[in-house]
Amino acid sequence: MSLITCALCAAIALRLLFYRRAPGARHRHSMSFLAWLIVIVCAIVVVRIASGYHESTDPFVIILVGVFCAAVFSAEGNIARLCGVRPPKRSETELHA
Repeated sequence: MSLITCALCAAIALRLLFYRRAPGARHRHSMSFLAWLIVIVCAIVVVRIASGYHESTDPFVIILVGVFCAAVFSAEGNIARLCGVRPPKRSETELHA
């Protein structure tokens, strides 16, 4: 069970690490910090499981991590999209520039 959790956390961390913003997309510091925090937590879980400090994983935790992993991959690693943050509406002058 712990190996499943380890694989899911590694997948989340790697997907977030290899995320690339679309051309012209805004950089949001808060979303970058949240992505960084998720990568760090997932990496710590992977290291703890690999080093034997993590004894067992509850099946419901695996379901939770699995759903989160699916959401991250569905959003293509875009934490802003995952959180429901929408891009700002462009003004008329930006549209015709």
